[in-house]
Amino acid sequence: MSRIIAVANHKGGVGKTTTTFNLAGYYAGQGHRVLACDLDPQASLTKLFGFNPQTVHPSLTDLLLGAELPPREATHATTIAGVHLIPANSELAHAEKQLITRMNREKVLTRLLRPVADTFDIVLLDCPPALDLLNMNGLAAADELIIPLESSSLALQALPEFLRTVDDVTREVNGGLKLRGIFLTKHQPHNGTQPSRL
Repeated sequence: MSRIIAVANHKGGVGKTTTTFNLAGYYAGQGHRVLACDLDPQASLTKLFGFNPQTVHPSLTDLLLGAELPPREATHATTIAGVHLIPANSELAHAEKQLITRMNREKVLTRLLRPVADTFDIVLLDCPPALDLLNMNGLAAADELIIPLESSSLALQALPEFLRTVDDVTREVNGGLKLRGIFLTKHQPHNGTQPSRL
């Protein structure tokens, strides 16, 4: 049975995509079969894996818009052995608008992943930097949550709002979601001084 791990924080620039990419490489290096899923219309994870978001098809956008194809066909082998990707593109923002009209719209990704998740050991969800329906779908589909947090006071100040969203999802949508940890990123201790306490 696979582990589905959401890498999420509604604040941008905290290292979500880099964390997801590195986790994919780490787990693959341990011998696990890994599926990474790009939920961000900016498609940064897709680009990091070397794909052109405008030409790679099928994508998560196609799945969310109801394309008549098995979800497995939207998984693409990457240059990292053992890692596959469901890519994103800028049209994903349009697909999100279509989700608003769907029944159980927070669970669309859960239903899409069900046919493919168990063929992988680890599924990593790179969530967008927003409190939107795509982010909600990622949290609803996940078993575990990792929150990358930039080592800065501004990032820390924004954290409580996101944690309230996580609480809401856990209470109302996905009671099985477990917060596995807050992962500090971009930490640069200054010589001769103590790093700021978070």
